Amino acid sequence: MGPSTGRYLAARAALGGAVAAILALPAARAPQGLPLSVLTLVLVTSASGLLLLRFRPGWGRHILAATLGLDLAVESLLVGSTGAGRSPFVLLFSLSVAASGLFFGLLGSMGVAAGAVGGYWWGIVETGEPIAWAPLLTSFFLLFLGFLAGMLGRRIAVKSREVDRVRGELERVLLDAETIVASIGTPLLCLDRAGTVRRANRALAALLGADDLEGRSFSEIGVSPRLRPLVGFIEETKAADRDACREILLPASSGSPEVPVEVLVSCVRDRSGLSQGLVLLLRDLTSRKREEAEQARRERLACIGELSGHLAHEIRNTLKPVVGSIELLAGEIPLQGTAGELLEIILKESESLESFLTDFLSYTRDKSLTIEDVDLDDLLGSEVAAVRMHPARRPDVVVRAGGGAPGASVQTDRAMLSAALRNLLINALEATQAGRVEVSWSVEGERLEIAVSDTGVGLPDGDPEALFEPFCSHKPGGTGLGLSIARRLARRLGGDVILEPRAGGGARARLALPHASVGLKAA
Repeated sequence: MGPSTGRYLAARAALGGAVAAILALPAARAPQGLPLSVLTLVLVTSASGLLLLRFRPGWGRHILAATLGLDLAVESLLVGSTGAGRSPFVLLFSLSVAASGLFFGLLGSMGVAAGAVGGYWWGIVETGEPIAWAPLLTSFFLLFLGFLAGMLGRRIAVKSREVDRVRGELERVLLDAETIVASIGTPLLCLDRAGTVRRANRALAALLGADDLEGRSFSEIGVSPRLRPLVGFIEETKAADRDACREILLPASSGSPEVPVEVLVSCVRDRSGLSQGLVLLLRDLTSRKREEAEQARRERLACIGELSGHLAHEIRNTLKPVVGSIELLAGEIPLQGTAGELLEIILKESESLESFLTDFLSYTRDKSLTIEDVDLDDLLGSEVAAVRMHPARRPDVVVRAGGGAPGASVQTDRAMLSAALRNLLINALEATQAGRVEVSWSVEGERLEIAVSDTGVGLPDGDPEALFEPFCSHKPGGTGLGLSIARRLARRLGGDVILEPRAGGGARARLALPHASVGLKAA
């Protein structure tokens, strides 16, 4: 209502100026001072209405109603002052009636028309003009004009409401579409028939490293070396006028690798089948390529592991009779000097090879769990006693057990936990020239933690996780399988092995078993 009321007030001011100019003509025979009075009244009221409308936009309807009432009074005075029924200003009534119909509908226009007829007849009566057919026809014309203006105003109001409704729906649809496009996690690009970018969401800007694509054409985008492969593919698809899908490599930006991207292009067609533009969906394949490479690596390792397991088993089976035969020969044929030394080297290396094959087969073998109650003190005592007799233990190294409450037990696979613990103890022995190796356990809530500490050389520089890789060893003669076997067995039990430096020198390996697979109870 506000803007329409403002236009009406501006048009009213201009019309008032024209009426004042006509009244100033000698032929109008208007009373002296009337033109200036009319001009002043119209200009002041129009300016006041516009000013009030600026500060009170919601008052437009009230301002318009007051202005129409004032106009009826001024028009009645003009008609009465300029000859009543013969006055040329009778037509001004029709303007007010028409305006009231457009703004207030049928009821408003008929009310203003009745007021105009009343003012018109007041002028006739005031001037003493005789009653004739002309005033009656003029009155009928004003009433009929009020009816037509009211009906037209009603239709305009209905159409206006319909237009507002449709406009609101279109704005909501546009807003929803823009919001959806902007929120889609998949990079999206929309082009019109001329090749100009119409939509580019945030995901696309993040992938391409460009956030100002909208409104730009191919010729502008293709200048960027990073976008050139994408633009080339779009041009090919546009020329072929068909949907397409292709993997492309986006050149690297500064300090980053090339990005593999899958581009799906779909043609947007009208009802006649003519292409109106293109919609592109892009998918970053970096994660998928990485997963595929990792899956291929795991499959290769699985095949190698299976083959290596068979190979190690066959070598071990062949090695046993060879070692046994050499031991028999050494007992039956005493050898001295160089021959004896060579025989001793053969036996020693054969035992080393058999030990390596045993470790390797333990790493590749996968057996089912046998859960039972295991006394922790008994388990740790047995492993410490066995490790004390291990050839890797030097005379200056003390091996001892300590830690938790006597008589405590844990539900787990004894053989698997024992094998994991022994590998950690042997690894600590091999790293310790002198000092001590200590194993202890503790419980926090339902979490069991067995710690193997040593005062040896400590951890090498770099990531401790690398030491868990198979065949990774920093010790002379080491197989690089001890820590890998310990972690693999711990994870089978639902836990893990963590390496860390020990305060004061050396290293600590923590074998942790979570409450999900460990339950402690008093023995």
